[in-house]
Amino acid sequence: MTFGATDQPTAISDLPNDFLKAKLLWYQDSEKNIKKICTLLEKYIKAIFLPHNIENWEELFVDEDGAGMPECPADQVRLSKITYQKGQFIPNCGAEAIFSVPVTPEFLKQEDLQTWQDEHDHFFAGVMFGWEIPRNENTEDLDFMADGHMGCECIVNFEGYL
Repeated sequence: MTFGATDQPTAISDLPNDFLKAKLLWYQDSEKNIKKICTLLEKYIKAIFLPHNIENWEELFVDEDGAGMPECPADQVRLSKITYQKGQFIPNCGAEAIFSVPVTPEFLKQEDLQTWQDEHDHFFAGVMFGWEIPRNENTEDLDFMADGHMGCECIVNFEGYL
């Protein structure tokens, strides 16, 4: 998935120093430095799978605490692409995440999960990315959740996890 931050701070000094380092590396040679940049920024990315964003989610996903709004944090998040637009301190990113999601027995009985999604809702509707950046007095009110999700897809592995 590709996404950007909803809000940008007014100064890069309002962000952890890793953001300045990443931006400098990107402008020096984005292709050569992509692994270093991703390593600097990955720790600030979070991903959550929210089954309740999917129509009829109860058919396939388990609500372990019974609250009606299960959240499954990513086991792993990996950045794969970074781009900066003019004036951005928080870049646009390409990322992928791996989630362990509790599923119902009906999930495992589905012969065609793509058909189920076509008839109800696609699993990617439950995937949310965002930034988890330490706050200061200048960034308290900014929204760092992902803006403009693009190219999102979900692939189910054979162990019944999403």
